[in-house]
Amino acid sequence: MKISLISNPKQKEKWAGRTGPLQEWFRSHCVIDEDPAGAQWIVTLGGDGTLLYAMARFGTKKSYFGINLGHLGFLTSADVTGTTDVLEDVFIRKIYKTEHVRYLLYRGDMWEGLAVNDVVLKGVRVEDMARFDVFLNGAFIHTQTADGLIIASPVGSTAYNLSVGGSIIHPDAGGYILNSIASHALGIRPLVMGEKHTLKIVPHSPMSLIIDGRLRGTVEGPVEVSLASDAFSLIRQVDWDFYQVLRLKLHWGKRGEEKC
Repeated sequence: MKISLISNPKQKEKWAGRTGPLQEWFRSHCVIDEDPAGAQWIVTLGGDGTLLYAMARFGTKKSYFGINLGHLGFLTSADVTGTTDVLEDVFIRKIYKTEHVRYLLYRGDMWEGLAVNDVVLKGVRVEDMARFDVFLNGAFIHTQTADGLIIASPVGSTAYNLSVGGSIIHPDAGGYILNSIASHALGIRPLVMGEKHTLKIVPHSPMSLIIDGRLRGTVEGPVEVSLASDAFSLIRQVDWDFYQVLRLKLHWGKRGEEKC
């Protein structure tokens, strides 16, 4: 099995002291392919952004293992501290499990592709309000004005969606979430879509299309979003647990005086 290592070039100097020992470990214990296209597994050294970049670029035919060098790291499989035992289990003893992560498909104007975390629509300028119509499987839901709109996959529910008060969806759940950013109608709340539902957003004026935190371009016509039937493969240690990640990353159960 060939492995390719990918790190965040923008953080090369900042994380040099962390990535160096990891790269040395992998080169000593694994078969490394410098070209990710020829590797079966891709190991990312960075944060969730580095893992998202690799998944979007190299697709679902690869398996992914993310090592978190940053802060939260909801998607990554291991943290840089105390990671040696995890690496030995996964890459030497071959003791691991595979999590299948479904993603979103989007299409609008000249743009189309996939989003692992979320599809976000906002006004073209920071100060612009966004007004749009929302349809589900062709049926009209509502018209609203807001700072923008988030359509998040199950794994993306803990990203931008969570920061604006959206619900957390278990990665195995068969659905995705529609959430407004600072809606002008207090009665509009996050909605969970079924796995076979297709959303259509019709903007009243041009809007920015942002995919997994990266500006894709501007759209003027309808944008359709649905949950893909295919999935990415994330390699996890056998005792990896979604709720343990939430407890650690969101400090569930911690009191104000306790150190996180």
